[in-house]
Amino acid sequence: MKTSIIQEIIDQGLNENHFSILDSPLPYKYHLYKEFYTEFSVFYLDERGGKDFKANFKEIEDAKEYLIDLYRVRNGIVPFYCSIKDLNTFNIEKEKVIKLIEGDSKVSLKKKKVLSSLIQELSFYDINKIQELDEELMSYAFLLEGFTFIKVEIFIKSIN
Repeated sequence: MKTSIIQEIIDQGLNENHFSILDSPLPYKYHLYKEFYTEFSVFYLDERGGKDFKANFKEIEDAKEYLIDLYRVRNGIVPFYCSIKDLNTFNIEKEKVIKLIEGDSKVSLKKKKVLSSLIQELSFYDINKIQELDEELMSYAFLLEGFTFIKVEIFIKSIN
């Protein structure tokens, strides 16, 4: 499995040296790490040992997709696995993101309502509003848990 994930990273033109797949965690890398017998973690390990944008998955395939989209979005590249090309997918993903924000314990109720309403007002066809939210998103970066922030960012950047 490790070899096929590394090959997929290479096939997408990404630098395999920025990743650690099922190996010991090292700083400045994006990791897919087996935490327990049945759970995989994805995170970026910073210089102080902090695990940024951490998410846990039961399936390695889901972990791999999050890992690659996390790397792509953090490096200014459009997500590969999360691609929103139609109104139905847009509405489903929008509701998932709103639920994530509303469940984020790091954010005050007032700020949850503001960000949720900004996303709720998005229209699949309103490119200007999507671009405005993309630009505003950084002001929310420190208010959201890392995973929630990345999922919002992936949602916005995956709208084609």
